[in-house]
Amino acid sequence: MNVCGSKFWTLVDAVANGGEVETVSVLGVPDPQSEDRSGISEAAQVARGADTVVLAVGTDLNSAKEGHDANSISLTEAQEVLIEQVADVAKKPVIVVVMTATPLDLSNVLANPKVGAVLHLGQPSVTVLGVSELLYGEISPAGRMIQTVHESSYQNQISIFDFNMRFSEGPRGSSDHHGHELQPHPVEVDGPTNRT
Repeated sequence: MNVCGSKFWTLVDAVANGGEVETVSVLGVPDPQSEDRSGISEAAQVARGADTVVLAVGTDLNSAKEGHDANSISLTEAQEVLIEQVADVAKKPVIVVVMTATPLDLSNVLANPKVGAVLHLGQPSVTVLGVSELLYGEISPAGRMIQTVHESSYQNQISIFDFNMRFSEGPRGSSDHHGHELQPHPVEVDGPTNRT
């Protein structure tokens, strides 16, 4: 038995909102583990002409899964450059969707003034279609992240065998454990648009 009738939705499907919104997608980085930056200039070029940019970054199950621990809590350098260059040329602040089952240091993403929103989706699955309702302001995200996300430098400051990973003093993570209320930021659609 194949789940979901062997249809596995992507973020492009969610942004397209059931075909109501014209979308254009480009692989700026060919896969989550890659340091290949050859597609970043094309992604930036497409972003420059787009009305709204929704940028997907993160990890896949090759970086961490049962029996295989992640060796880093950072996005790849190629993904960091992708975010920086695409956000720099976009007409409006970009929406960054982070798809990962592991906690990632998003300090640079959160500090980028051209990033208007960050949505932590978790590991991609059939739930990706629900992102459409969030992006278009039909529902408001609520709750807290299930992971504490530390700055990547923190991974070298504590033993993996120390299960008492609570802050007393020191670096703060980028999760919403600060008590910030999440607010929806609907994407306005005035007819057919070009979205990346």
